[in-house]
Amino acid sequence: MTIKHNLRRLFNRIGFDILRINQSPKLTMLGLSNLNIRTIIDCGANKGQFAKLSSDLFPQAKLFCFEPMETPFEELNSWAKTQNERVKCFKLALGDVEGEIEMHLHDEHSQSSSILKTTSHAHRIHPQTKKQSIRRVRLSTLDNVLNSIKK
Repeated sequence: MTIKHNLRRLFNRIGFDILRINQSPKLTMLGLSNLNIRTIIDCGANKGQFAKLSSDLFPQAKLFCFEPMETPFEELNSWAKTQNERVKCFKLALGDVEGEIEMHLHDEHSQSSSILKTTSHAHRIHPQTKKQSIRRVRLSTLDNVLNSIKK
């Protein structure tokens, strides 16, 4: 057996795996980076963490990012303006109707903010979700948004 094989077996026994960098799920987006993806929809885009990664992996794709909360949206939209019109941002939540809805903003962890109420179990596991405030946000459907931008 080779050293590489023995090291991999050792790491597997303690719950880890060894991958080549170019095979990392983060870098290949679970193999999707091999596909000719032309449109990406990022719901709950926050500050653009997923959008930025996707933009690098899929340079031909157009991104539609949805973020209803003001502060993360501002950062997302600032980045989008540097992307040569590949990224379009919408300051709204997506749902099945038009209108407004209450959003639970996790003050110490904005990326986990949600329309859904946080459970006591979630507060135990992720204490940074305890401190939150309620905000009313605009709600639309994906169909209505995409129909409004069709040319």
